[in-house]
Amino acid sequence: MRFLTPRLGLFALLPVLAGCAPKAGHVTGKVTYKGNPVPAGWVQFRPADPARNPVTVELKEDGSFEADLPAGEVAVTIDTRDWEPRAAGGVPAVPASIPLSPEARAKLGGGSAPPKAREGEPRAGGRPGKYVPIPAKYSDLTTSRIKFTVKGGPQTETIELTD
Repeated sequence: MRFLTPRLGLFALLPVLAGCAPKAGHVTGKVTYKGNPVPAGWVQFRPADPARNPVTVELKEDGSFEADLPAGEVAVTIDTRDWEPRAAGGVPAVPASIPLSPEARAKLGGGSAPPKAREGEPRAGGRPGKYVPIPAKYSDLTTSRIKFTVKGGPQTETIELTD
């Protein structure tokens, strides 16, 4: 009986310890820029706890997203650059400030402005979605300044981007 008592105490403690584990939250929401949905891009959630991995999800065409995230504070970045229109051949247009011969410039994509995107045209490996340029600060974790706390269970977050 003397040897059994410490073991029973350990088994009694296990449910308590299991209840202390961080919970996860199912977060749904929408990303808007100037009041309009952002129809294509990546949303990355980086937990404040460095032991947790970041979670990246793709925006749907209506600007919505959903992700299963660990409970606690997360920093958020939004990146739409994969959907930016490309020059012919899939190569970004060469900036006019780079000195090139007219022949080289024609081979590399011509002028400094990318072609206009056609609505619904596939981007980023064939994924549909219209490119919407957003301020670069939102694609960088140090400058996005978007944070919220994930609670256990379902929750909704609206991420409103401005200039």
